[in-house]
Amino acid sequence: MHPPTFDDERGKYEWQFIILGVVSLLLISWQAVLINNSKEASRQVQEKLQSAIDGEQKAANVARVELTDLKEQINRLRSDLTAESARREQAQKDMALIVQKVGAETRVGVADDFRKSLIKVDIPLGKKTPCPSPK
Repeated sequence: MHPPTFDDERGKYEWQFIILGVVSLLLISWQAVLINNSKEASRQVQEKLQSAIDGEQKAANVARVELTDLKEQINRLRSDLTAESARREQAQKDMALIVQKVGAETRVGVADDFRKSLIKVDIPLGKKTPCPSPK
């Protein structure tokens, strides 16, 4: 490139230089605005993500507490079930003993009644005797 030789050309170059400078400033300003807008959008997205993360952490903590409560409840129910099973087994054993005792007392009572009655029947306790055949 050669330097301008006329004043008109020099003025023309000065105006072009000024216009290019103004256009450059406008482009720089426009880029700054775009950068600020993208920073703001990025900040908003980051805040939303952080809010979502915080919400999920709170939900996880609530779930942990509920899980702990459920585990405790399950353990209580297991111990209640064990106690109830033991109580039922003992009640069955007690009932069996009561039935056996009542049966034995009934046999003794019936045998005593036969002994006191006018009809004499010989029934040894604990032994089976054959029934007499009718004659």
